[in-house]
Amino acid sequence: MSYNDGAVVPIPEPLVGKEAKVIKMPGDEWSDDRMKSIIRTDFAYAESYRTHAHDWRFRNASELYLAWAGQRYWDGTRVPRSSLGIYVTFEQVESMLPKLVDSLCDPESYEFFADNPNAAALWKEHVLLQLEECHYREQVRLACKSSLVYGNGILEYGMEDYEDEIITFESSRKRTGQTQMFHPQQGWVNVPQSASSYKRKIELEKKKRPYLRWRSLIDCYVNPNCESPSLQSAGNFFMVRTYQTAEDLKKLRGTPGFSIPDDMTLEQYSMSKTTANQDVTKLSNELFRYNMWNPALDYTGDPGKKRIEVIEYTNAFRKGWLLNREHVAYNKPNTYREINYYSIHYADVLDRWHALAITDVAEGEQRLQQAIINGRIDELALSLHPPMIKRRGVTIPPYQLKTRPGVVIETENPEGDIKILEVQNITQQAFIEVEASERRVQRITGMSDLAALGSPTSGGNSANRTAAGVNTQVGATQDRVRYYISNSEAEVIEPVLNTFIRLNKRFMDPNVAAAWIMNHKKYQLDPLEVMNARVTAYCYASTRMAAKAAFLQTFPTIAQVIFNPELLQMLAQQQKMTIDVEAFERAIWDSISYTPRNPILVPMSDEQKQAMQQPPPAEKLKAMIAQMQTGTDKSIHDNQNMTKLITELLKGGLKQHQKMEEIDSDERQHFSQLMADQISQDSGGAQGDTGATEGTD
Repeated sequence: MSYNDGAVVPIPEPLVGKEAKVIKMPGDEWSDDRMKSIIRTDFAYAESYRTHAHDWRFRNASELYLAWAGQRYWDGTRVPRSSLGIYVTFEQVESMLPKLVDSLCDPESYEFFADNPNAAALWKEHVLLQLEECHYREQVRLACKSSLVYGNGILEYGMEDYEDEIITFESSRKRTGQTQMFHPQQGWVNVPQSASSYKRKIELEKKKRPYLRWRSLIDCYVNPNCESPSLQSAGNFFMVRTYQTAEDLKKLRGTPGFSIPDDMTLEQYSMSKTTANQDVTKLSNELFRYNMWNPALDYTGDPGKKRIEVIEYTNAFRKGWLLNREHVAYNKPNTYREINYYSIHYADVLDRWHALAITDVAEGEQRLQQAIINGRIDELALSLHPPMIKRRGVTIPPYQLKTRPGVVIETENPEGDIKILEVQNITQQAFIEVEASERRVQRITGMSDLAALGSPTSGGNSANRTAAGVNTQVGATQDRVRYYISNSEAEVIEPVLNTFIRLNKRFMDPNVAAAWIMNHKKYQLDPLEVMNARVTAYCYASTRMAAKAAFLQTFPTIAQVIFNPELLQMLAQQQKMTIDVEAFERAIWDSISYTPRNPILVPMSDEQKQAMQQPPPAEKLKAMIAQMQTGTDKSIHDNQNMTKLITELLKGGLKQHQKMEEIDSDERQHFSQLMADQISQDSGGAQGDTGATEGTD
């Protein structure tokens, strides 16, 4: 299938005369006639080559991905046969895409390096914000899907002008009337009343920003002599043929470098637009879905929405636009100084740019499975409704011979007049062939059913019985996917990140960049230090992917080793180092592909810092117990001392009391003796007086 009836076969128009003998250098000017001739000639060669070499591949890939199967009929009848479509390549592509896109578009996989780590962090934040503005994940997803279905996926980068809306609100007060209020000295006075009114102010500001855009491979034409997966190799040219609306082209009128014709010419171009074989390829995609759509037709009555063919030509030193293959709308040097397109490939072919796709390598197996399954269903249909043989001359309508519940067939000799044709069951082992085909597909693409699709192979697999067998299958799938991711990192992701850094440095307004840096809330850096920093970006998606599977299994052992107190002590003593807990936490989240909405590690409050200065609860308990023990010992010691003191006091007091008692006893004895002596003296004198009296008498 080549050109349709309405397509225009491009004819090369090589340069003639002096122009054909002049070799232009990068800094030389090109006339519009030269640009027009080169674009038309190169497009004719590229279109002719792709039509015969790869457009049939693209249509075949769409047929396989959409699992289209034309309706079949039994020979000589309009009775339908089984025409099931088997989604083999669809399964492989859609099971591989989540692993690719999630890994390649994960910002945690991107690392920016510079002399100043804060400057690198600021550059990373800035580039990631710009990637979000151009819907980076969706562009990468489309490019990856194109590479899996067609072999190559194209991403275009560059700088674009855009208008940014700045919306601000202002308030003002307006007098609405007056009222009277009583003043203690002035009496009733008039007081004005007012109300606040708010006003919206919208300003448009023209800015520049980098962009990343997916381009359909069907719209792209590469130099047939390109022998490398990289489009930036020397001597290449690259063209993109698209349809753009007349109003979009009119907006470019007056833009420096563009030469857009008047409205009447644009209207004529839209009414008599040129076509190409790529329109047939795009049309086929809808035909495989039983729809009809022609990309060369305009389904609108608005003249501004009608489309015009635009061929964008790019080489390392020149860019040009050709409208309807007649008018050169742009002819300027290439400010990017390279072909500003990147290509992702699935399986490259040595010395060629067009790569193999999953649809290429799995085509035979999908068609084999489709034929076996449909053949099995046809045989089942024949078994359920077997053909019959009737003797010639028997007047039985054929429709009455069809087997159905309750049918009555009248015949004189049933055994001789009617006979059921025996159907051979030759496809009863069809599932074995389908299983073998599924296994071959898995070996080709590396996407095992259990690891990629979440379901085991139809025929069973003994490796699924043990955890080691499952891990082996998953590991093999991860290795195949990681290889694709590693290639995509080197060819697209890292170049895109570093290209965005280069575009910002070369084209962004330095005043706007400086204002953003100075107003940053987290980093307070000198704008010159950031803008002059030599920043390099790397992508570690494949490395992180390889570490995920092994990390989850070895995490318990790793945690026990790393956080062993003896290891931490030796690390501090010998290496003067400690463990970065934040990095360890990040490794855990990376291993499960999850990032908490709110960070788990947060700065401590003042109260928490004071609490951290306190000893641990166990130490506190020990200290309390020791303090209680000390208090108890002190109390016992004090009691013992008090007892000793009281004992000594009692002993001293008793000794003194004993002495006093002895003194008192001596005094009492002395006084008693004195009294006794006195009494005895008194009694002796009285007797002497009595005797003298008696004698006198």
